[in-house]
Amino acid sequence: MNRLGILEVAVDRSSIFIGKENDNNFDVALHQSVIAGDIFEVSMLLQLGADPNSKGERGKSAIEIANEKGHTQIKEILLTGR
Repeated sequence: MNRLGILEVAVDRSSIFIGKENDNNFDVALHQSVIAGDIFEVSMLLQLGADPNSKGERGKSAIEIANEKGHTQIKEILLTGR
């Protein structure tokens, strides 16, 4: 399990299991990963369907958070989806 305790990736031979807790579309996890500056987690969460435009509890999107934190590479990933 990662440092945030939200996204768990366990690799067993060729299969990958991804679990989530109390977040139907991974948006909360995306916001926390953006704040932490974790490019890998951000990329994975986008692939799983997280919405970079969803507003968090403070009314800001993941894109806005990345911009405020100076995470330019993450902001580009959020804008392009890659």
